[in-house]
Amino acid sequence: MTWRMPFGKYKGKSVSLIDPSYLRWFLRETDVDSNVEIRRKFANELGRQSRMKRTKRGPRKLKLLRKKQKVAKQEAEAIQHAGSEEAPF
Repeated sequence: MTWRMPFGKYKGKSVSLIDPSYLRWFLRETDVDSNVEIRRKFANELGRQSRMKRTKRGPRKLKLLRKKQKVAKQEAEAIQHAGSEEAPF
């Protein structure tokens, strides 16, 4: 479920579509005790965006990359397992 901005310039927009500079500004300028839930969601979104940026891929490409890595790992394990079952000559 996508969380939507409840107020301000980005009201009604998905938090994932909000400019990261706005999220950082909000976290920097708002009172820590107020808006605890919003601050937590903004911080989580910034972390998610940061991880996506480091991979230089979108969510779909990242998912495909992880799937390829999983398949490659399974193939390597299968080869290793097959090699250990062979009879010595």
